[in-house]
Amino acid sequence: DARAVVYKAREIASKFKDKNGYDIPVHYLSLKLANVGQVYTQHAYMRPYGVSTMLCSIDEEKGASLFQIDPAGNYFGYKAAAAGTKDQE
Repeated sequence: DARAVVYKAREIASKFKDKNGYDIPVHYLSLKLANVGQVYTQHAYMRPYGVSTMLCSIDEEKGASLFQIDPAGNYFGYKAAAAGTKDQE
């Protein structure tokens, strides 16, 4: 599942750069990946991804950004995040 998410993220980023001429912002990539994950949970014939994805970037204008995408398609920006069995502590 993780390889599939990374492949999809690379595909989205590549298409964005070809179309617009600059690198994709991390918040837009998070939105697109969350949309894909949400579609996978809606249809019975598609198995949802079983991974939580974290994307981080450092931008000259906004500074550091961290986004976490869960398998259901929710994404949130964080200052710090954890994933796994103890992510609620």
